Amino acid sequence: MLGKKEGQYYRQSMLSHLRAYAKYAYIAEENLLKNLLMDGTDLAEREKKTKAKSGEPPSAAWQPWSPDPTTITAYAICYKQSKDKMIWETLRSMIKGNQLGDIGDHDGKNTKLNLKTDSSKALLIFPLVELFHATNNKDYLNLGRVIANNCYKKHFRHKQGLFTPSELHRTANLCSAEPLALLTLEAALINQSEKVPTYAGSNEGEAIPYLRPLKIRPYQPKASHLAYSYATESICDDLLPASSSDTTVPVMAWQNVKKATDKAIVEFPDILKAPAIIEGMVDQSESRNSISEMNVNSKHSYTFNGNLNGAGDLTLNVLKGSHHWSADSIWTTTGWSHTGTYNLIMNVNKSAQLTFNGLIRENQNNNWYYGSGVIKNGPGTAEMTADYSGIYRRNIREVQFGKHKSKTICINCK
Repeated sequence: MLGKKEGQYYRQSMLSHLRAYAKYAYIAEENLLKNLLMDGTDLAEREKKTKAKSGEPPSAAWQPWSPDPTTITAYAICYKQSKDKMIWETLRSMIKGNQLGDIGDHDGKNTKLNLKTDSSKALLIFPLVELFHATNNKDYLNLGRVIANNCYKKHFRHKQGLFTPSELHRTANLCSAEPLALLTLEAALINQSEKVPTYAGSNEGEAIPYLRPLKIRPYQPKASHLAYSYATESICDDLLPASSSDTTVPVMAWQNVKKATDKAIVEFPDILKAPAIIEGMVDQSESRNSISEMNVNSKHSYTFNGNLNGAGDLTLNVLKGSHHWSADSIWTTTGWSHTGTYNLIMNVNKSAQLTFNGLIRENQNNNWYYGSGVIKNGPGTAEMTADYSGIYRRNIREVQFGKHKSKTICINCK
């Protein structure tokens, strides 16, 4: 238990932090928060300027984001302890941005709450309960009741007695906050809040509730290294995550290898009955945590779509069939040295074909450097169609013939 002096320090620190966050990072009209460094640098704007130099579009990584319920709860607790009007107005905008209506004046009067909301986000119940404790206005609890009823109807599975995001989810998150949210609301309604544990905002990421596929595929993919909570079945379950933070869809990522000599090899065997598209390929940029080899052995064509960011060579072994790398997909090696060149190596068997429509690049510290070699081995056909004029200079720095009489083309970058 903190004493009066220590408690006041933490309350004042929280107030100062959230006031500054609201003043410099929050866009009230759009209900968005900017990603800022301590010196005020807007990371989205900085990335936009940096990538403009190489002609790349900015990523979604640092774009402004809508305040989540945990952030809203932090502002609600801060207001309860400080009664600060700026905190209230920020909270007011955030709740409006979630289509929950107007929480009214800073003393809890003149509310115009949306009691017809279809929101089923249980986490939004926590800030509403905090508002009730701060103002003693039960209108906030009534809005919490509406959200709780929506949540119960949409997410509670009576047979299992568990909450899941949808009926299609095949596992439940036993750490989900719905039970505590409903219990917190009920305790506030009967004036027994002191008997309920406080929500810490940190129990959502341990267990991941997964969707189940709409179609069952007969494939049994395998991986040499598999980290919790990845699933090899995700490779062929017809489900695509909405973003890198979408935890409702099973994913497969490459676990860190144990030795520098280990490789992450992906097999695409001859199991198709028709052409297939592999979408959403992505790599981690860390050393030895990327795909180093892809073996394609199928009479039906594979089309690969996604951006791989390796730390060394990438070898594509095409044993049979005609296969494609999409035009809007990129392979980038982030491994770089003054003396070494990392290569895209295409080994194509007789009568096989690989059409590489994407870009091949070498990158370090957001700048393009010399390198990114291209090696083609084997009697099959390898075709490259991408337009490099926006990235590379026209002159070719070096053309060599390896021991297999295969060209190594090292391209001089800007």
